[in-house]
Amino acid sequence: MDVKSLDRHEPKTVENILIISEDSGLLKQVNFGQAQVKRCLIADAHVDSETYDVVLKKKNLDYTSLLKTITADKIDCILFMPSSQNIESSSYEKIEEHLKWEVQKTHQWIRFLIDRLIEKEVRVVFLCCEQKNKIDIFQKILSKYFSFLRAECPEFRISTIRIDRLNKKVLDQVYLEINDENTEPEVQIDTHKRLVPRLTSQPLEPSLVSLNTSGCMVITGGFGGIGLTVLSWFIEKGCSEFIVMGRKLAASTLKHSSLDGPTTIESFIRRQKDNGTTIHYIQGDIQQSHQVERTFEAVRKKLKKSIIRVFHLAGITTESIPLNKMSEDILTRVVRPKLYGAHVLHKITNKDPLGYFCLFSSISSVEGMQGAGLSAYAAANASIDALAELRQQQNKPVQLIHWTDWSGEGMAIEYDHKAFFDAVGLYMVNPAPWPLLFRPGGPKKSRWWYTNVHEAFWQKACSRPTPGPADESYSFSPRIHQ
Repeated sequence: MDVKSLDRHEPKTVENILIISEDSGLLKQVNFGQAQVKRCLIADAHVDSETYDVVLKKKNLDYTSLLKTITADKIDCILFMPSSQNIESSSYEKIEEHLKWEVQKTHQWIRFLIDRLIEKEVRVVFLCCEQKNKIDIFQKILSKYFSFLRAECPEFRISTIRIDRLNKKVLDQVYLEINDENTEPEVQIDTHKRLVPRLTSQPLEPSLVSLNTSGCMVITGGFGGIGLTVLSWFIEKGCSEFIVMGRKLAASTLKHSSLDGPTTIESFIRRQKDNGTTIHYIQGDIQQSHQVERTFEAVRKKLKKSIIRVFHLAGITTESIPLNKMSEDILTRVVRPKLYGAHVLHKITNKDPLGYFCLFSSISSVEGMQGAGLSAYAAANASIDALAELRQQQNKPVQLIHWTDWSGEGMAIEYDHKAFFDAVGLYMVNPAPWPLLFRPGGPKKSRWWYTNVHEAFWQKACSRPTPGPADESYSFSPRIHQ
């Protein structure tokens, strides 16, 4: 990440800031001495309206009542602060409740911006306040969704700012950031430095660790286009026991370039059994977490080998849907399989002797790669990006791979994502060399790998304006972080 000195620009001063949050404690702590601050509390019960400038009720939430304040008080910056939730200490029911509410609250706010404020010169900031060394997966999802405003509504000056404390020094830095004429899309501020994302190209060195074929492998989405490519490769390499999880019925027909012709899942499983490979198929919805846990534990009793390897490939996407056509239902529906699938796998394999835990993400969730129409899919993949960070902090094995779409296989073909990648200057990739990226575990000090895989038409990919200089940067693409 980049560290920028905070006296870098002569700012165009923001004078009137509206802060929106449902956390009354956060609202009271945020002050900018150089600006007038108006506070909007989202509440589900009656509160003392004299403490806040605006109170919005959670039931039948409607942001249009803010227009009067924005106009009368000449608001030139709106700062939105999402709520915090620890996914590891939450029940599945609480996770679902929080996800639905945060999606509703954030989606409606973004629609309010598009429908009512797009012609006003208002700076818009998504301010994430996360505890030190704590990963808030929900804030990662929502901030990624918000970031698509920049691609789809360039009239707005928007950015995401991440902080881990609310003291005067940090808030002074946030105020400088709000006033910075070179608006960075995403900034992380801690007490002594300012971190910003940058894209760089780095060589990909081959793995020096040999493949351990002795254990059982878990793979979600294993009978999808990409999943079957991965599954077939491991079978070819000698892995002989798998748990495959997917939505398709066992009688469903598989169509894949590796198959001689159409065949059903149950026929494929029988054929592999005849060749000495056991596949335990769990058919169901990966987002039905309680059911997945129960079924998984029942299958675990039948295993001949320990689980040592996990691949999470399951997910759904949509055709290109712009933000002004997106719905809360679609956004939640696309996020769930990625989020719940990764979370339940993280939970149910917690005590297994894993050497490898791989998450297939998308380049659409990488900062700078936003393009019109894939906001829901990018938000979904941001959830597994955050889970990878969480596993890294817990010193658990994880490899996160951001793919462009695979040519010939996967959801991209069905939903024609080519236009999205053309817009940002990326090509669809040939999946044949994917095993070169495989990093099958290792000593604890090198159990975290982060890789972006894409082939870029750099003249187009780099044609968008680059914000100001920086002193230190975290980079994307292709990268292995060990």
